[in-house]
Amino acid sequence: MDACLRSKGFSGISQLKILTAIDRTHLCSHGKDCTQSLIAHALGVSEAAISRQILNLERDKLVLRGHDPSEKRRVLLKLTVKGKKSMLKSLNILDKELNRVLKPLSKTTEIQLVANLKKVLEALSKNTHHYEINSINNKK
Repeated sequence: MDACLRSKGFSGISQLKILTAIDRTHLCSHGKDCTQSLIAHALGVSEAAISRQILNLERDKLVLRGHDPSEKRRVLLKLTVKGKKSMLKSLNILDKELNRVLKPLSKTTEIQLVANLKKVLEALSKNTHHYEINSINNKK
């Protein structure tokens, strides 16, 4: 999927996840600021990793980054119009590619596949949460 996006001139999956997380944070946060640390936490990666990706997104004029005037250490993020368009086009490309890949499957097999993938994602989510709790407890 990453190669599919890149072949059409779009950012890869990792950058798409960041753009989507920024967009969803703004939609769901009731006007609260979208911070770099919030996005890092939401994606389960370090702030350093997010910071490197944000630099690339900012360079490509997909994201605006600024500092909270009341708390200089807080890095605020916002999608640009170009970033929003790029995100939507990338999601559309992925949707078409997924439909192409799933087309040969019967409807029953497709439903089973989606259900099993949801179970895997749920299990991974639980394991990540369990790991984070153990990491916090071990630091005490």
